[in-house]
Amino acid sequence: MKGREEALENVIEAFDRSAGTYEDWYRTPMGRYVLRAEVKGLEALLPREGVGVEIGSGTGIFAELLTGERRKILCVDPSAEMALRSKGKGLPTILGVAEEPPLKHRSMDFIYLVTVIEFLLDPEEALSSLRSLLKPGAPLVLLAINRKSPWGRAYMEAGKRRDSIFRYARFYTPEEASTPLRKAGYRIAEVLMALDVPPNGTPSGEPKLYAPEELRDAGVFLIKGIPS
Repeated sequence: MKGREEALENVIEAFDRSAGTYEDWYRTPMGRYVLRAEVKGLEALLPREGVGVEIGSGTGIFAELLTGERRKILCVDPSAEMALRSKGKGLPTILGVAEEPPLKHRSMDFIYLVTVIEFLLDPEEALSSLRSLLKPGAPLVLLAINRKSPWGRAYMEAGKRRDSIFRYARFYTPEEASTPLRKAGYRIAEVLMALDVPPNGTPSGEPKLYAPEELRDAGVFLIKGIPS
């Protein structure tokens, strides 16, 4: 247990340190394209209305874009520095971890996670805990970096550096990420692929979404799970 607590503290401290520069990359041409691609995928799978939660919400960059008049999002993150920036945007924000979400059971119309499963010490345990928050039939949407893609290889290479957040990450394929979801009690309702430009490419036009068989080496994938 002590080793697990230390591992979690290391991850939280790494995100605390990066909070001030976390959104800088999203202001670059490639960062803006990636953000549009990921938000487009989330919009395709999330309900258009209701009250939901983003687990591992960081600075709130996604919640800010996905919140609307009929869709409200609560931000939950274990990093105090990240949470301060989310709260500074006027987003409802609380400190918490996926394994012990500080929310009422069966109170959420949806849950989503963006590049979070990579940092979970026990994905099955965390996803099982989150399932208890969902109303019957409400979805959990998981967005993750595709291990078998140019982006996955780039982040794994970056993770070799001691100063990189990604030294703490474990990467998945859509099939691999589906396993803890199923074991945690979800059925897989839909899978989408996004990000068809490699890290060293030049983005142009509007991002597209793909079925898994259309673009297996897309940079990110999204899985929509429904509690079974």
